[in-house]
Amino acid sequence: MDWLSTHSPQLVDWKQKWLAFQHKGTWVCLQGQTSVDFECIVVELQLLSEQQDQVIKYPVEIQSLLDAYVVVFSEPNGLPPVRVVSHSIPLVQGARPVQIRPYRFAPELKNEIEKQVSEMLHSGVIRPSDSNFASPLIMVKKKDLIWRPCVDYRHLIPIRWASPRR
Repeated sequence: MDWLSTHSPQLVDWKQKWLAFQHKGTWVCLQGQTSVDFECIVVELQLLSEQQDQVIKYPVEIQSLLDAYVVVFSEPNGLPPVRVVSHSIPLVQGARPVQIRPYRFAPELKNEIEKQVSEMLHSGVIRPSDSNFASPLIMVKKKDLIWRPCVDYRHLIPIRWASPRR
């Protein structure tokens, strides 16, 4: 919307799939393909984060947004502040704690899990728990080739709340 507002006013014809606007005093027309029927449309977004080995130079507009909301885009360094309302998970009467055995991992993934858990404990993002409930953890490799932990909470969902299988 911000980009569109900088090129306001525009002329749009949704049926014929074109958009026209003025740029530096001349009209520019963006024409979409009208003869092809698409079953789906794919939109790709670029990840705007700093790679470990290189620093990305952002456009001025994006850098000003990142600077204005530095608290939002910074790495978390602790648990959220105490709120007025404290949320809790109500337990079903007579429910027994769920304890699922951990999944098996290759030694290098086990080392990665231990490293990430110790970093999160040290930074205060997580804290030790003495709960009788436990869920297994899996590691997922993201597009940026970094392993991310993912907790399998499926066994903690009561039967009546579980979504139907497809």
